[in-house]
Amino acid sequence: MWRTLLLSLVPGSAQIQTGKPGRGIAFFSLFLFFLNGTLVAPFLVSSPVVRTVLLFLTGVVWFLALLDAIRLWRKPPSPPLPDNGKKASSEKIYERTS
Repeated sequence: MWRTLLLSLVPGSAQIQTGKPGRGIAFFSLFLFFLNGTLVAPFLVSSPVVRTVLLFLTGVVWFLALLDAIRLWRKPPSPPLPDNGKKASSEKIYERTS
């Protein structure tokens, strides 16, 4: 529990640790995009509203990543798929025909 909550301080790391790397990379990328916009906005735009909006969006992405990490932590792990004695598709051996 504590590991997931500590990892959720950096958006996306808890999702990667719980087995959802695509979602984790998306959260981390959005967070860095809005944070970068917040830091660079004063140099590009003279309006303080843009910086405020970007800072708000940074907080929203962080909060959504935190909620998603808590949801993934509370979700029970899925049971493994039955093997049924068959080989997986990656274990198939193909013969050369030519």
